Amino acid sequence: MENAATFSLLTEGHLPSPTAAQEAMLARPPHLDADDKWMLGFFLNGNLIGCADMCRGYPEAGTAFIGLLLFAEPFQGQGYGKTAMQHLRRLALTWHCQRIKISVIANNTAALAFWQQEGFIELLRKPAAGFLDDAIVMEWQHRS
Repeated sequence: MENAATFSLLTEGHLPSPTAAQEAMLARPPHLDADDKWMLGFFLNGNLIGCADMCRGYPEAGTAFIGLLLFAEPFQGQGYGKTAMQHLRRLALTWHCQRIKISVIANNTAALAFWQQEGFIELLRKPAAGFLDDAIVMEWQHRS
């Protein structure tokens, strides 16, 4: 999180706290079992360069929810997100999840463009407590 501080500045208006990564790892939606939340690391030459947080069966059965996909700033815009999404899509399908949902903070225009390029469509916008702009809920559906 500290190696991608611009994300927190842009979406929350402040630098990530020293415990932000630990908080992200432990946070999960209410009533979701710990086994249904996965935190994945993406490595390059043995070094952690990014992470993803994905929940199985949330917010409904047949859906996976990506709470975070984040790469350290030196590795952003180099195709690692696209590669990570290929892995996350395969993982969701092994869970029998035909849909993946995400929530993007509206002023994070680079992330919004990334998700649109990945085939996610906007479902709705809503206020997001603790963030500088609305949350845009988006969805991708597997096409057989």
